[in-house]
Amino acid sequence: KAAYAAGAGVGMGTIAENSADLSLQFFEELCKHVSGGGAMREESALQPVPGALDPAAQMEMKQQIAETAAAGPEQMTSEMDAAIAEVAPELPAEVKESLRAYAAILPERVRRTLRRAEDPSGRTIAEGRQFRTVLDVAEVLPPPARFRPGQCPVYNRELKRLLGVGTFGEVWEASKRGMAGRRVALKFCLGDERALEHEARLAQRLEHPGIVQLFEIHPRTDDVPLCLEYELVDGPDLAAWYLSRNLSDDDRPKAVATIIASLAQIVSVAHNHRSDDGRPEPIVHRDLKPGNILVAKTANGHALKITDFGIGGVVRAAEEARAETQRRTLARGAGSSYTVDAIRAYTPRYAPHEQIAGAAPDPRQDVHALGVIWYQMLRRDFSAPNPSGGAWKRKLRAEGLGDAHLELLESCLDTEANERPRDGAALAEVIRAAGLEPSAVTTPAAAPDPSVVVPATPKIVVPKSPPPTRSIELPGGIKLELVRIDAGSFTMGSPANEPWRGDNEGPQRTVTFARPFYLGKFQVTQDQWQAVMGNNPAHFKGGNLPVERVSWEDAKAFCKKVGQELRLPSEAEWEFACRAGTTTPFCFGPTISPSQANYNGTCTYELVVSKGKGTYREKTTSVGTFEANKFGLFDMHGNVCEWCEDVWHENYTSAPTDGCAWTSGGDSSRRVLRGGSWSSYPGGCRSASRCRGTPVLRRSFGFRVASGTA
Repeated sequence: KAAYAAGAGVGMGTIAENSADLSLQFFEELCKHVSGGGAMREESALQPVPGALDPAAQMEMKQQIAETAAAGPEQMTSEMDAAIAEVAPELPAEVKESLRAYAAILPERVRRTLRRAEDPSGRTIAEGRQFRTVLDVAEVLPPPARFRPGQCPVYNRELKRLLGVGTFGEVWEASKRGMAGRRVALKFCLGDERALEHEARLAQRLEHPGIVQLFEIHPRTDDVPLCLEYELVDGPDLAAWYLSRNLSDDDRPKAVATIIASLAQIVSVAHNHRSDDGRPEPIVHRDLKPGNILVAKTANGHALKITDFGIGGVVRAAEEARAETQRRTLARGAGSSYTVDAIRAYTPRYAPHEQIAGAAPDPRQDVHALGVIWYQMLRRDFSAPNPSGGAWKRKLRAEGLGDAHLELLESCLDTEANERPRDGAALAEVIRAAGLEPSAVTTPAAAPDPSVVVPATPKIVVPKSPPPTRSIELPGGIKLELVRIDAGSFTMGSPANEPWRGDNEGPQRTVTFARPFYLGKFQVTQDQWQAVMGNNPAHFKGGNLPVERVSWEDAKAFCKKVGQELRLPSEAEWEFACRAGTTTPFCFGPTISPSQANYNGTCTYELVVSKGKGTYREKTTSVGTFEANKFGLFDMHGNVCEWCEDVWHENYTSAPTDGCAWTSGGDSSRRVLRGGSWSSYPGGCRSASRCRGTPVLRRSFGFRVASGTA
């Protein structure tokens, strides 16, 4: 039928003559829904349901879907080839390839929608499941693909495998040419680019291990639509993973509650999002469902990852909403504020009634979706609809579910939004408070090692006169200065009572440098970068401004091209040099002011954080603008976050104590960043503060170089 529609030259639209044994009207409607990229399909829940098939046609449709679910991609591709040869042999080669790619993804897409406890593989259809209407059938069919394997529509990215076609995007697994093992997921826009731009704006503000990370944004060209490059999660979706676990009836209730609590905690990162000026600005996913929850395999088990914020919405304060009802802006600059309205789309099975009716974004809409997923996992049936009435409670109670558990689940599914937990954090907390969460799904951070002894007075050598420097001449006569850091010891990490401290800053330990090393006197500037790399990726332009919007891989490439044994500093080297003999939160003492560094000075650093009217420059400043620390290093606090060599670890348990980079274990998909940036609050600029990013991520990130021992 797909081949017939394409051969008729109508692009999956109106068909001019009858189609096999299915009614013409039904097939026309189905083609429209499938070709609509999903958006029509989701919004059509508000429209009248098209006429149903007659009983004989229903049986035929069900049989065809069952055969597709049991097939493999090779078989479906072969059948598509036969169909093309029969009804549309003159199709252009690129259209044929597109249809073949579409056929290849059909079986997995159909199986995903059919998975249930009785058949976790999704290769059979439940006895009572019907395919009467267009919506019933369209639910299991993806839209057709635009691209095909082997193409390279985005620079240096070769398409390998079509992962799926969603509401707004076509998603492919791709590899980076010349970089063995580097795989990414590319999401191409299928319709209005504003939808994918909206998703990008949200994704850039959500950095958390439980949220699939956005790497790059590839702008639209004449031939290729807007493309978002994400990390590739090589694992099943929640439904496939959960049904494969075969939990016992006794273990299931608490195991499911654990999963929901973990998902609630992840989505709370979006719900607790703040605007650039520090005001609450919750981001609501609005399309949480098993297909948008992936399960990545890790060294210690599995980790949940939420993806696809494509129809997410930003919650604004009521007074602002009234004043800005007519405003529709989507600022493109890094760090700028923005106002958007939620995309009017959803998956009916998981959306609460107020979202279907067009209500504004609210975190309690995500709580409702988690409630539906919770119910489906308890029933081990991901085709189960949104529960209503009282029968579902009686059935779960008969299966041994306790009253406290039922009450929590019922509160998530309440038709009155105000009766649900207010957001993801509140849901996770009530689950824990009810004693329903025995353990975390992902492996928790290791407990501090009691054998680690931190000396009270580590040996630190602070030069009494300007330290020796080393100068490297770059092309064009531009110089790169490094400062010698003498050998010594220090206490790395922060004490438990330090304001704004994160758990990843401990346990404290002694690090000893047996030999001196060199570290860049300044952050690498745009002039230095231009001289070596021949381009300037920075958002804030200026030769003596630090280069930013460079990834960890970019910084490594700079060091390699300069040579001279240049490298990125280890995290221990960076903190040792930043502290310069101090043990206070900042190298300048217990607090910091905008006259000492470039950061968001509207917030002060005190035992009790308070808002003030301090300076917020909202951009980078020239290197060397502010006072150097006692080691003669500039801008160790703020301006741009600085890449370090180390792999990200959740804490310092078992970390090296010789000052070397920690490159084993941990999360190899992320690297350490230090120092905070021009947009960071003061707590994020402390000597001990840590954050992380994927090696290809480009934001307000820069670096300074290091060199081996003297």
